[in-house]
Amino acid sequence: VFDQDRLSSIAMRMAVDVASLSRGDQDRLSSIAMRKATSRGRLLGLVCLHACAFACAQRASTDPAPRVPADVTASLGSELDGDLDGVPDHVDLCPRTPGVSPDGCPPIDRDDDGHLGHQDRCPELAGAADDGCPIPDIDDDGVPDSEDRCLDTRESANGYLDGDGCPDVVPRDLESITGVIRGVDFELHKDILLARSLPVLDRVAAIMLKYPGTRFEISGHVDASSEPSYGRDPSQRRALAVKRYLVEQGVAEDRLYARGAGPDEPIDTNKTAAGRAKNRRIEITLLLSDDLITQNDERRRRGAPPFAR
Repeated sequence: VFDQDRLSSIAMRMAVDVASLSRGDQDRLSSIAMRKATSRGRLLGLVCLHACAFACAQRASTDPAPRVPADVTASLGSELDGDLDGVPDHVDLCPRTPGVSPDGCPPIDRDDDGHLGHQDRCPELAGAADDGCPIPDIDDDGVPDSEDRCLDTRESANGYLDGDGCPDVVPRDLESITGVIRGVDFELHKDILLARSLPVLDRVAAIMLKYPGTRFEISGHVDASSEPSYGRDPSQRRALAVKRYLVEQGVAEDRLYARGAGPDEPIDTNKTAAGRAKNRRIEITLLLSDDLITQNDERRRRGAPPFAR
């Protein structure tokens, strides 16, 4: 049984600590006190006593041995809960860190998949499913078994039909519009396409339209002799000029990504006119699906090899 006069005395001494807390922490203290209290008389005392314990826990980072008033300890007895996680300090394995597990420690995400502790049914295996377990993928090709038409063979991650789970080869005509696109030329130091470039891009557009499920990166490149003011921005503008033309021919804009590489990715020497001419170019790359890109990023983060092209 708590003595009301004693609780009032403690409350007055703890008033400074309570006032220094944020509104959210004050609400949390009140909520905890409400759960623990069985009468209105005990509520005031428990709020103040928990506020004291919270203040002591907050000081733990600078004071390795925070002092809790003896009368507070005596009043709470085994119910002293320094981190306010509902687990008494005498059984709390992490008395300075709030936790929700029975031992009073914060939940741990062992497999680093975003699913914590008891929420993770597969704590040693990273998973994207709601239960923390990997989505079944028997051939480990990035295509879930429920969507995989070839369960025993791996998908060829090459940007072509990547969602069916079956090995495949990029068709020759589609492959022919990837890499350096010869014959795409611009006016000197400008992003204006020369007339002789248009038939080349017409063919590129026709093949892209033949394979509507594909996506492409268009990268512009310049040689190292370009003036600093010319540099990367014109390579971006040239890539955008090619993209605009392809869109005008009917290719969906969201299938095309323009990138300016500047002079940073040469394919030949910059010491000769012929080499510099080769370095000024447009390249097209067949892109993986968004899903495979996301999965590859996740696999790299975990140290696993990405799905190969």
